[in-house]
Amino acid sequence: MLKCWKLSTFRASATRQHRKPQNSGVHEENDDATRVVRHPATGCFAAAPLHAQDRFEVILAEIKEIRVDMKQLRMEMNQFRVEMNQFRKETVLRFEQVDKRFEQVNGRFEFIQTILGILIMGVLAGPFIAERLRRRREEREQRMWDELQRLLIVMRSLARKDPQVHEALVDSHLL
Repeated sequence: MLKCWKLSTFRASATRQHRKPQNSGVHEENDDATRVVRHPATGCFAAAPLHAQDRFEVILAEIKEIRVDMKQLRMEMNQFRVEMNQFRKETVLRFEQVDKRFEQVNGRFEFIQTILGILIMGVLAGPFIAERLRRRREEREQRMWDELQRLLIVMRSLARKDPQVHEALVDSHLL
């Protein structure tokens, strides 16, 4: 059965690639393997089945369209592959940069950690070191006084035995 559309409500097929001009009337192929023709007497558009040759041409046109789409998809896939490779390279490069930066920061951190350890040991050991130094100084002063006492004892004993030594010590104000 043929459907009849009024000229004002008819919409042409969305696929304009399948148009095939005919000699009689207005012809346009549809997606459902029919052609749209205007009835010469009424002016209405009607859908009529295509001839076998027309169907073959429609199928060929569809195959060509699929090939074009496949070629476009291959190009897009190749472009996507190139972009993915570029992204992979950039990611690896960025990772290497981050790794180098991490090593630098880690080295600096270890250095700072060592310095802080030394400072903390110095702060904690400071009072003990000061006490040790004070004791050593006192011990040294005590040894010097003890040595001086022994020297004075020796000089006094020498001064008792020898009058010249006694006179020299008195002149130098040691006795």
